[in-house]
Amino acid sequence: IYLIITLVLSFILRRLERRMKIL
Repeated sequence: IYLIITLVLSFILRRLERRMKIL
């Protein structure tokens, strides 16, 4: 289901955003 993929992608994007802010 696309919904699950979107949720996972959004979670990964948030994690990447946090790492970018830390760096």
